[in-house]
This record gives sequence, structure tokens and C-alpha cells, in this order.
Amino acid sequence: MAISNGIGIGAGTAISRAIGARDKERADRVATHAIAILVAAALLFTVPMLVFARPILDLMGAGPALEPSVAYATVMFAGSPLLFFTNVANNLLRSEGDANRAMLAMMAGAVLNIGLDPLLIYGFDMGVAGAAWATVISMLVTSVILANWLFRKRDTWISFRLRGFRFRGEIGGEIASVGLPAAVMHGSMFLMSFAITMIVAHVGGTSGVAVYTTGWRVLSLAILPMLGVASGATPVCAAAFGERDYAKLRTTYLFAVRWGVVLETAVALATFLLAPLLARAFTWSPESVGIRPGLTTFLRIIWLFYPAVAFGMISSSLFQGIGRGTTALAMTVLRTLVFTVPTVWLFAIGLDLGLEGAWWGIVVAHLSYAPLAFGWAMRSIKGLMGEDGVDPTRS
Repeated sequence: MAISNGIGIGAGTAISRAIGARDKERADRVATHAIAILVAAALLFTVPMLVFARPILDLMGAGPALEPSVAYATVMFAGSPLLFFTNVANNLLRSEGDANRAMLAMMAGAVLNIGLDPLLIYGFDMGVAGAAWATVISMLVTSVILANWLFRKRDTWISFRLRGFRFRGEIGGEIASVGLPAAVMHGSMFLMSFAITMIVAHVGGTSGVAVYTTGWRVLSLAILPMLGVASGATPVCAAAFGERDYAKLRTTYLFAVRWGVVLETAVALATFLLAPLLARAFTWSPESVGIRPGLTTFLRIIWLFYPAVAFGMISSSLFQGIGRGTTALAMTVLRTLVFTVPTVWLFAIGLDLGLEGAWWGIVVAHLSYAPLAFGWAMRSIKGLMGEDGVDPTRS
């Protein structure tokens, strides 16, 4: 997912900059290179994972669950080229402002996946492998929908020139300059989650980990509006940058931050008020009832974190849009591994506040990081406007 998202984000931002510069030929070349890169990356990933699935899962400690883990992983790895294509094609559509069709294609796959899961797992008695097949079939349907728009109907602004294709290092480098840091960003977020899990396990045991993982699912749903704003801001910022309209770039960034804060504040208040109901909804099984009080406490603390997400996420989208992938990566590493992990350790273990300390550590880290991210982004925009002779104070 990290690699495929990296290719998609790198190609998408490059296309949006070309659109802003009104250079269709370059946009088409970038789109064609993205397809070539995704094919190569999918093959490089899929074959080794299929061959070494069993030893990798055994090394990760699958233990008694090794056989069902291998059954699941084998199907998922075999279908990973579809994952590469859906993520890249989705970003290509969004790069030219066609977010509606990108959304419809992904929603079709998601709804189908929800329906196929119980059918294949229980109805056809396929067990864990059925869950993997449901995902792969859903990705196949999404891929067919996207491929129909991009290659058959050809009703997109970008077009593909596969005949006589020759790889150009300059275009590949432009995609990688944002795509590679974006892929590493996903890795840093995984490391943050892993480190927090270890801290939570130390102070709260398995029940604490259950609260954290369940609560993080609720949090993932809560920041979906922010993800939508951020994904919309990236191509608009890229187009404004390509057009060298830095006043528009500043307006886009501030508009996205403002609406991100407003949306997440509304979600945060709803989370605080509905915390007991949300905890009940996510702990309906007899085995999970025991973590309900702890999950309610988690939600009653973590809601303060939501509005702060806007500053970091939109700032990262800005830097991806203007082609500064390494800056976006630096910001993410700073947020995840420099701010969040040490602060969670300090509150949970250093100050001996236990699980509640871990939750407060997440909140404090993001509230502390927000002004830094905002200031970094605004200073960069003002620098661009100053270089171009534009009054940085102009709204």
C-alpha cells in the first residue's frame, strides 16, 4: 500500500503541476510513466512475497495461526497488482480534478467487499482465505471500472501513449521525488503505531492493546473528512504551483486548513458526546465487552486530537503538491517519531500515568506539532511569493 500510494501521489502531483502549467504533453508522459512504474513495482513486489510468504509470516510470529495466515497472504499477494493499479489510477483521476468518479470506483469496491466477506467466509465456508478473495475480487471490479474510463472510453483529460514508450529518467525522477518520500511516510506511521503499541502493552497489557487498536479504528473513521479535504487540496495546490499563482496557493492552503479544523471540531464534539454509544458499537461481542469502559475513556480524551490533525495533514498535502516530497516526509517523521512516540512514552511510563497517560501523550504531541506545521507551510508559501515578486500579505 505504501509503495502503490507513493507512485500514485508522485504521479498525481506531477500531472496537476503540468495541468497548472497548461502542458498536456508532459501530463500524458507522466501518466504513461506511472503505468509503466506500477507494472514494474507490482512484479518486483508480488513474486518475492508469493515465494517467501511462509517464512516471512513464521518470522513475524504467526505461530499456530501460520497456515490460515499463509492462506490469506497468498491470495492477497497474488492480487497485489490490482492494489497497485487501483491506487495509482485513483490518484490519476484525482490529479485532473475528477474526484467524483474516483470516489465512485472505490465505493463500488468497498460495498462489494462488505457483501462478499460474509458470503465467502461463511456461506462458501472458505474461512480466512474467503476474506482475502473478497478483497481481491472487489479490487478487480474497481480496476475494471477505472481501466474502462482510462483506456477504453478515454474520456479523461490525460491520455496514455504506450506505443513506442521509452522510459525517461527525468519524468521518473519527478514522480519519485514525491512518491518515494510518500511511501516512506507510510512506513514512519507504521513505526509510530508499532512503538505506541509496545508502550501500551507495557503499561496496560493485552487489554490496553485491545483498547488502543479498537480506539484507533474509531479515530480512523473520525479523520475521514480530513482525509477528503487533504486529498482535494493536493492537486489544487499542485495546479496553482504549476501556474505560478502563489496567491491562489496560499488561499487554497488556508481554505483547506480552515475547513479541516471546522469539520474535525464537529466530529470531535460528536465523539466526546457519543463516546459511550461508540464504545458499545465497537464492543458488541461478549469477548470485547470488558474493554468498553477503557474505550470510552480513550474516546473522551482523544477527541481533542482531531482538530490538530488538520494542520499537519494539510501542510503535508501542500508540500506534496508543490513537489517538495522530502519536506513532507520530514514533517511526517517529525510528527510521528520525534513528537508522538517520545511524548507517549513520557506520559505513560516516564510520568507513570499508565494508559490514560498514553492517550494524553498522543493529544499533547499533536497539539504541540500543529503550530510548527502551520508556520512551516506559511513560511514556505511566503518564500515562494517573495521570490516571484508577489506581496506575501495579499490574500
